[in-house]
Amino acid sequence: MPSHIPSALEVNGVIKSYGSLKAVNNVNLTISQGTFLSLIGPNGAGKSTLLKMIVGLLRQDKGSIRIFGKDTLSDGLHTKGYISYISDEPTPYEYLTGEEFIALTARLRGVADNKVREYQKYYVEAFGLHDIIHQQISEYSRGSKQKVAFIAAMVHTPQLLIIDEPVVGLDPTSIETFGRELQTYVKKGGTVLLATHILSFAADYAATVAVLHKGSIQKEQRITSKTDLNSIYELATRA
Repeated sequence: MPSHIPSALEVNGVIKSYGSLKAVNNVNLTISQGTFLSLIGPNGAGKSTLLKMIVGLLRQDKGSIRIFGKDTLSDGLHTKGYISYISDEPTPYEYLTGEEFIALTARLRGVADNKVREYQKYYVEAFGLHDIIHQQISEYSRGSKQKVAFIAAMVHTPQLLIIDEPVVGLDPTSIETFGRELQTYVKKGGTVLLATHILSFAADYAATVAVLHKGSIQKEQRITSKTDLNSIYELATRA
């Protein structure tokens, strides 16, 4: 019999309200370890709010969130050790160079210097950052900031990678590199939860999508070569 695959993330009955508005309304979502799930939905659907609760930047009003079996409220320090998070507006310390920011993140995560150099060399090559990695981040474009934020997020080999709108500002080649690196990470046992409103990226790289609309999960669907994601999205967000 196949061995049980543990859940990397369990969201159970989560609600977050702002006054009379339920930004997240009774969301249930389970992601198994080694899975790439894309959370799709229009702007204002509640995607960023949900991710911020998962990583501990917001506190849910009701419901529970567990990361590898640990509750994010009662055992938040432990759960943060499993994850890396890239926000929709990555803001690395702009007075540091890209290289310095990656090194700082690695030290805070307890990563050995030789491993940092290995990771940085690989990703700088992959994303073509040779010309700017020694420049201050204040001089970077939005896309370059996103690339450096991704390298820093990966430097300690997180078990769960949570990303909010990762490809805005990236050129087509970088988008392809980013998607390919995420798939490689998942093949090695990592887990990805990625929120986006760019359906083509979700269709090309994720294994499963969940459509969030008006704060609720309307549809969850595995992606195959025959999946018509645009039709699924339109039906799920019609109301």
